[in-house]
Amino acid sequence: MKKNVLIMGGGEIGTAISKLLSNSSVAETELYDEKESLCSSSTDLLTLLGNANFIFLCIPSRAIEGCVLNLKNRLESKPTIISLTKGLGPDSKKFSGELLIESFGEDNVAVLGGPMLAEEIMEGLSTSATLGSTKETFEKVAKLFENTGLSLEHSTDIQGVSVAGVLKNIYAIGLSIADALELGANAKGVLNKFAVSEMGVLTQTLGGRPETVLEFAGVGDLVATANSPHSKNREFGRKMAEGDFDGMESEGSSSLPFLIERLAGKQIPKFLNAIIRIVLDKADAKSVFKSLIS
Repeated sequence: MKKNVLIMGGGEIGTAISKLLSNSSVAETELYDEKESLCSSSTDLLTLLGNANFIFLCIPSRAIEGCVLNLKNRLESKPTIISLTKGLGPDSKKFSGELLIESFGEDNVAVLGGPMLAEEIMEGLSTSATLGSTKETFEKVAKLFENTGLSLEHSTDIQGVSVAGVLKNIYAIGLSIADALELGANAKGVLNKFAVSEMGVLTQTLGGRPETVLEFAGVGDLVATANSPHSKNREFGRKMAEGDFDGMESEGSSSLPFLIERLAGKQIPKFLNAIIRIVLDKADAKSVFKSLIS
């Protein structure tokens, strides 16, 4: 018997997850978005929620708090809720895993992170990702993706997967700035070392396990995000280096001020501090990176 899967968010990643699950032998998917033109059917949200066995949250971080509250107020059953949101709630400054666990308990939620660029998924290219969840939840979600082109590894570190998803966007901006400045392969090697090391320290500081950064949700996603022409964080970093940002935002740049608030009173590591100076203080990127590397 097929499971009813509701995908909330009809943007690029929601559409990509829908395409993946169209190849699943055990999933029947519905795509819902506030824009009617992006919905897969005319069925109202309340009915979709009532039928859902699984709910994927493929929404921007600015909407995560309202969406979770909506679900908490409307859900009568206990579907498994999986977040792909890689940011912090703007009001609570909490990561998506924290928001889900607070509202629904650890047994019914998961966070999915990894190198999952929507454009490549839509082209039929295979990839792997990390699912932060309990063992029982992992087994249920992994079954949905069998033979779809997405392989899942399991982590019990829900917080770590949530944090890594935010940090990789921010550090991808930094690595993209270095690329745009043409600092060379040696400098890029130095900065990649800084990025991975600092992500491990920060993940532990924020309640996760440092080794989670070495999984698909951390290093895997960082490499994809920092190097893909499809990445908005990469594009943002390039524009920052060129002084041509003109009000542009990305998930990484939007999360940066909220991350700083979460780290209040904690030591800010040097590569992250360099990114903060360039993105928020508009310091000269070349000077900041020259000082950082030397």
